Amino acid sequence: LVHITLISTFMITLIIVSICYTSFHKLLKNSLIESTTANLRLTMNSLSSNMTPIINFSNWCSNKSVLTTYLINNETPDSSSSYSTWSQLREEYLNNASAHYIDRVVIGNDSPHYLHVSSITSFNAFNMVSTITNLPYFNTLYESNTLKWMGIVPNPFSDNSNELMIPIIRPIYSPYNTNKIGWCYLSISTTILTRMLSNETVPSDSTLLLTINDHTYN
Repeated sequence: LVHITLISTFMITLIIVSICYTSFHKLLKNSLIESTTANLRLTMNSLSSNMTPIINFSNWCSNKSVLTTYLINNETPDSSSSYSTWSQLREEYLNNASAHYIDRVVIGNDSPHYLHVSSITSFNAFNMVSTITNLPYFNTLYESNTLKWMGIVPNPFSDNSNELMIPIIRPIYSPYNTNKIGWCYLSISTTILTRMLSNETVPSDSTLLLTINDHTYN
């Protein structure tokens, strides 16, 4: 009888401990998932708040009448109209809340003339129209009806071959029809991602994945 009682007590204790362990493990796992989800949501909201002004600026470049007029008239660099248009572009650029993430803005078309605003200098920043239009992803972004993200790519105007950036290329349409009369090119610094992601606490046995379009980075 004593042996039966001891065995019964041991079995009941084992069952109770197993249930408690399983419940605690499930609770801990759910808590970790909720905490990670909240942190990622906070990071994404912060990223969105930084990207929204950039997207709005690209929309401004795609639709602003002063830029479409410049492209249609094929203004020369020394004309007063070119300077006036460049000044408005530069002012809009500097007033953008995320201007410190926009390294370069170029407005152009088939003409060798273009408008250029940049926060950085580069010895490779020549023949911009040809360089941009010959990028392997230019047509993919230019032909898209909506804003399309290419991902993180090498900076074609950097003196450092290892420097990366995020490109935005948008078509500029004629104000009179749906014909494309030019394009706007934005070079976005990768610090817009790295500054936020560097604040993420990732366990040693975990990996943080970032997906941009069809590209995933870790």
